[in-house]
Amino acid sequence: MAEYYGDDLSGLVREGTYERLKTQADFVEYYQEKYPGKEGRSIAWKKHLVSDLLAERGITPENTDKKQYAKEKKSLDKRFEKRLSSPKAGEKNKAEYEALGKKLPPVPPKENVAYMVQVEGEIRINGTYCRPVNFTVTIGYAGSYSLQHGNAKSFTEEPTVEDLVRAYWQGDDPEDIGYSGWCVGPAYTITT
Repeated sequence: MAEYYGDDLSGLVREGTYERLKTQADFVEYYQEKYPGKEGRSIAWKKHLVSDLLAERGITPENTDKKQYAKEKKSLDKRFEKRLSSPKAGEKNKAEYEALGKKLPPVPPKENVAYMVQVEGEIRINGTYCRPVNFTVTIGYAGSYSLQHGNAKSFTEEPTVEDLVRAYWQGDDPEDIGYSGWCVGPAYTITT
């Protein structure tokens, strides 16, 4: 749980709901989506994953003998041949995958997210009056002050204060009520 102000809402949502890749299966899926197709005679996703894992070990074409690099690459290539379907695939290399996962961007959740955003500050009404607010918007569950389904997913990918204010007024257009920005804040706290 952390508190953020202003434009940091996007980073806070990602920090609270996105996940780091950890398992061999996670990496294979990620690299297959990012690098579909072929590059030369090799499968693109495998080429990039092997290259990144070797770099994680400190083995690059620039700092390693060509024969040694080819040997290490061939050895690592074999890891992604037939053993991908094994439930224990990649377990002995867990630390290596976790280290690489910290260097890659976090992955958005695949399923509907569920977390709460507490908003505190002073809302400007009709351009002059400041009204203190302290409310919680639940993302992903039914109930008062909530964003659900497509709105929850959209908010998770690109959060906006306007969505939170709209949820606070339970779907009414904030401008109809006179909302015209913030006098103080807003400050956010996300609880996952």
